[in-house]
Amino acid sequence: SAFYSVFSSQQYFVDESHSTMKSIDGVIYSKDGSELIAYPVGRKSDYSVEEGTKVIKKGAFMTSNVINVSLPNSIEEIQERAFESCKRLRSINIPSNVKVIKESTFDTCSQLKNISFSEGLEKIEYRAFWQCTNINTLNLPSSLSEISESGFEGLSGVKHLVLNEGLEKIGDFAFAYAKNIETITFPS
Repeated sequence: SAFYSVFSSQQYFVDESHSTMKSIDGVIYSKDGSELIAYPVGRKSDYSVEEGTKVIKKGAFMTSNVINVSLPNSIEEIQERAFESCKRLRSINIPSNVKVIKESTFDTCSQLKNISFSEGLEKIEYRAFWQCTNINTLNLPSSLSEISESGFEGLSGVKHLVLNEGLEKIGDFAFAYAKNIETITFPS
């Protein structure tokens, strides 16, 4: 989030001699490539995160114009606010090594429509998908055991909500203001 709201940036350049960072196709990664640090806010395109990346850092895509994101199976952690306020983001996949969707990760991604969760996801934290108003299908994996407070608050695109079999805890306001839900099916 170091470059939060630098709206016109299309790419970042890092000197090859920099000791801790490098740029790959204008995106900042850690020197060893294990962490994606910053995506250019002004770039309006799809993006495939580099294979071998393990961590999407806090605020890495925040307020960017990225449209569709493909995450490799090597991803283990998506930190807080990583995609917050990405108003053009339409789709993303969550690989099976990601156990937790952290606080406000996709907060206010109002165009997010397609999100593919993998088995292995265990927890959705506070406001992870707050005001993601265009998600119209929510297929939660059976490994998901907890949806924290306000996890999907404002989820107004879903009409039929089927809660997964492994779900043990649903926090306050987890689905508050999901005004178009017609039916909710609870696990046995």
